[in-house]
Amino acid sequence: MAARLAPADDDQLHHSVAAGVWDPGPVEAELLMQADRLVGGKDAMPCWWLTERHCRRRAIHSVGVALQYAGALGKQANCQTLVSFGHSAHAEDLSGRRRAHLAEGIVTPTKKAVSDSAPIAAEDILAGETWRLITWRRGTKRALKARFAAKRVCIADGAAARAGTRSYQHLPSEEVWLVGERRASGEQKYYLANLPADADLKTLAATIKARWACEQAY
Repeated sequence: MAARLAPADDDQLHHSVAAGVWDPGPVEAELLMQADRLVGGKDAMPCWWLTERHCRRRAIHSVGVALQYAGALGKQANCQTLVSFGHSAHAEDLSGRRRAHLAEGIVTPTKKAVSDSAPIAAEDILAGETWRLITWRRGTKRALKARFAAKRVCIADGAAARAGTRSYQHLPSEEVWLVGERRASGEQKYYLANLPADADLKTLAATIKARWACEQAY
């Protein structure tokens, strides 16, 4: 491009690309249309996912490689951290998937910050809830299913404040869904979801499990 459009003037072409004065709207609209077309269009339930992935690297000269925290390893390591933003959708069971749209987080403001109890662990909160067997999709060999339970909670990640004899406790923040998953292997997992307060358990499970699309992309 430089040889054809700006011979002997690469710097000028660089500034044209890096600081363009054109309106990016038409290009963004075209990209959005093509993305919708590739993953099912308006008739499929879209899931937008933002995720990170840590790739361990022994070499130190690759782009972005540094000693940093790697979530997959649970410690600091020499790795690259990749951030991906994607869009996916499934074609089957559209009536249920339309209800699983990703909404803005629901925030419950309080008139006065109050911290009158200690935070409760996710496992304890869901211990007394009803756990239901949910099938979220059919895999290549069998239906994928597990037991789920959910409850609306306020995350204890607000501002730190004194609470009686406890020196610093984080105040409640936004209200979200706490979702628990019990697998047949005995493994338990917990998730936070900002879907609407009227979302049903099957919608919560299906939306959480929609993350498998990003693993396929990798």
